Amino acid sequence: MSKFISIIMLMLTITGCSSASSTAVSNKGSYPSAIVWHDTLYGVSAYEVASKDIGKELGEIKQIVVPMPKNNGDSNDKLGKLYELKSKQNFEVLALESNGHYFEVHILGPLNH
Repeated sequence: MSKFISIIMLMLTITGCSSASSTAVSNKGSYPSAIVWHDTLYGVSAYEVASKDIGKELGEIKQIVVPMPKNNGDSNDKLGKLYELKSKQNFEVLALESNGHYFEVHILGPLNH
């Protein structure tokens, strides 16, 4: 549990230090941009992925909830389609397409209901 809290604190620090013009960070609350997929919490980074690195479509993030997502397909910031990355053989790093941009999403840990 302390590892999960440390990761959340790191995400808060990273999103707090990013510029106001960043397109990946628009969640106005004190929580990092996150999504839930397959009962796993992912943090949405500001790092954009090139379209040539995008693999097959996995599904779609369809609902925004505040402050943090708790159900599969939910986000607290961005909606869009979720993709695997061609260079990754696991689901630790994915890509979220939002407004024509692909953003890396990194696994934070299992969702605790």
